[in-house]
Amino acid sequence: VKNLKPGLIKGPWTVHEDKILTEWINKEGAHSWTKCANNIYGRSGKQCRERYLNILNPNITKGFWTIVEDYKIFDTYSIVGSRWSH
Repeated sequence: VKNLKPGLIKGPWTVHEDKILTEWINKEGAHSWTKCANNIYGRSGKQCRERYLNILNPNITKGFWTIVEDYKIFDTYSIVGSRWSH
């Protein structure tokens, strides 16, 4: 498999990588992803951003949708259809 960035690690994150990423966010904030990636060997800024925003961010609600959220989705769909970016 060709890789445009030699040394780039693809696949599961380790506990150690998560710890480094979390410490960076606590110290520097959730920005400057390329600088953050410089502290985690083999990871890109995009990987760091995606890992934090989609997995590690403590503000993410995990679990089932609430009834209110379900209705909001149904109502919005009736207005914009499948154009979710709207």
